[in-house]
Amino acid sequence: MATLRQIQANRRNALRSTGPKTPQGKAVVRLNALTHGMCAADAVLPGEDEQDLHQLAKAFQAAMLPAGPAEQSLVYQMVLACWKLRRHDRVETAGYLSQGPEALIRLARFFSRDQRCFYRAFDRLQSLRSARALPATLE
Repeated sequence: MATLRQIQANRRNALRSTGPKTPQGKAVVRLNALTHGMCAADAVLPGEDEQDLHQLAKAFQAAMLPAGPAEQSLVYQMVLACWKLRRHDRVETAGYLSQGPEALIRLARFFSRDQRCFYRAFDRLQSLRSARALPATLE
């Protein structure tokens, strides 16, 4: 257990440590805590090719042919979920699972989340298309 003197010294030192201030410094440290990328805010991480994501998006656009912004948004959600599922495969084969059963459970949870996201967007897309086609069948 830390003594009162150590705690006070830690607090004084913490006041001097403010982290990076420049944009360059912030860019360097922003991915320090990145371990697997399953919760990353950025779609494309270091080691991934942004062109691959664009090709995946083009393939989904061609296959799904979204009509309107709502369908476009759902297709985009499907693309991101598919991209993360591919990342999951890379993380799994990179040996992340050797870190113990907790890591395996956490990774399985991310995989399930991204799968649900993909299929939820797909189901909503199908529902929108069915609702759009319904008035035409009533005429």
